[in-house]
Amino acid sequence: MKIGTLIKTVRTARGIPQKEFSGRLNVSTNYLSLLENGRRNPSQDLVKKVASVLEISVDALEFLSTEIPKELDSENSLKYQSLQENIATLLIFKSQKVA
Repeated sequence: MKIGTLIKTVRTARGIPQKEFSGRLNVSTNYLSLLENGRRNPSQDLVKKVASVLEISVDALEFLSTEIPKELDSENSLKYQSLQENIATLLIFKSQKVA
């Protein structure tokens, strides 16, 4: 998953409006939109801010936004992808309020 898509997915799962989130990151709403739509890539400093605001680790953001290594065989590629999907699911599940 591209980092912008990941940011948007977690942000929306947490119920944070784009305008509020951009303010907390100290970037314009337009710039955040460009990030979330994959037209810009965030700096490492912005990735750290995003992780802090979303209360997730920088490592999780980076792992989830990496491509599957080409060195992996098909079985391990599937395991890698499954691990990414499971972590993403946990991040989104953590966002849901339990009644």
